[in-house]
Amino acid sequence: MLAKLQSMQRRPRLVVVGACGVDRSFRASTPLVMGCSNPARGIETLGGAALNVASNLAAFGENAHVISSVGDDDAGRHIAAELRRRGVTPHLRVDSELATASYTALLNPDGDLAIAVNDMAICEAFQASVAEPRIASLKADDTLIIDANLHSGAIEALVGQCERLQERPRLVALSVSAAKAPRLLPVLSRIDMLFCNRSEASALTHAPKDASMNAHLSALSADGIAQAVVTSGADAVGIVRHGVSDELNIARTAQITDVTGAGDALVAATLSTLTGGADLKTAVRQGVLAAQAVLQVEGPWRSDLAQAIGMTKMRASEVAP
Repeated sequence: MLAKLQSMQRRPRLVVVGACGVDRSFRASTPLVMGCSNPARGIETLGGAALNVASNLAAFGENAHVISSVGDDDAGRHIAAELRRRGVTPHLRVDSELATASYTALLNPDGDLAIAVNDMAICEAFQASVAEPRIASLKADDTLIIDANLHSGAIEALVGQCERLQERPRLVALSVSAAKAPRLLPVLSRIDMLFCNRSEASALTHAPKDASMNAHLSALSADGIAQAVVTSGADAVGIVRHGVSDELNIARTAQITDVTGAGDALVAATLSTLTGGADLKTAVRQGVLAAQAVLQVEGPWRSDLAQAIGMTKMRASEVAP
């Protein structure tokens, strides 16, 4: 009886492993001219795929955890404190030799990304053993989310840790960028869901970047991916689930302030909605709304995200058949 009561009271954990760092975003005041100084307005926020996704999960009321490494510096200490303030449980290894990760984006005057650079050496040095004690306690209704800022060896080890559990959690991977997406190749057929964009899908499957969305989805499915969500900027979002493909048309966003973090918001809202028992297409619709809400603000996260998209926690009984 006690075990049943504890099970009913238990909140599924969504644990994100990957990058936590500092995001710097500079929006040009005039059209960019390469090779010279350009006037711009800059902001500095916390970021990194793992931090952004976990923060947005907490904004949706989820039991969010993040596992990462930070430097023994002011940025690392600020990250730990801010994650707690946002309602995320942090499990951070402090590295005394490497600086906390950073990402710097240069935006066009319309808010579109022109170019970005990053210092992710601390993520490259991440060892999966750091996460093992936390992963060991995961259950079947929990979710482990891995971002490809980690090196391929760490990614494989994390997946292996989950596969050895008596109750295997849902495994989700974020491809992060076209350059880093190939790090997921050894585990593609072993994960439950992949989030990527068309460029990253091309890097994984070698399908031409300008191939149709359906071609990208078919290529991912042929590579053994059970479920995938493929974004394409403001165009339709592709969904593949056990070989069945679909495309979700989306309304254009009237206002774009900053593109940083929009994809991470889509991931968080989709997973939060799935945790509530919705089907994948319904969940992705919520994800698109969350991405559009983040596009309208500066920075990669907003505390009022659930309210901004009118999202209440969806349960299976509330989802239309």
